[in-house]
Amino acid sequence: MKSFERGIKTNILLTVLLVLLVVLNLVFGSVNIPVSRLLRILLGKGAAYLLVYIPVSVYVLGVVPRLFHLNQIGDPRTLVLFIIPYLLACISFALAVSSVLRRRETVILLIVFSSVPLLFISGISWPGASV
Repeated sequence: MKSFERGIKTNILLTVLLVLLVVLNLVFGSVNIPVSRLLRILLGKGAAYLLVYIPVSVYVLGVVPRLFHLNQIGDPRTLVLFIIPYLLACISFALAVSSVLRRRETVILLIVFSSVPLLFISGISWPGASV
């Protein structure tokens, strides 16, 4: 059962990451970002995206479980301690990848070719011990 739970968590995290990649590449896919400005762009745009995704995270992790009477294991402070670094990592990674990829369609190819191996690595579709 732990493998299943780990796989579900990995797939949720992968989905959020890929959605961020697609959205950021749609917005900034045609703009060439020089390496010298990447840190400034990561901080500015990262803070803006963080402000957008914090309410979404609160809704998904706080409101939805209470709305549908789902069991919620974990302290809200612990969730905040984990979701803030996770969102920062996803946003930074998505901005970094969007600066490397020149065309918007490349993100779709990245999703297609990386989703199946990542699905198998997660352990949800194939036992983790056999990988």
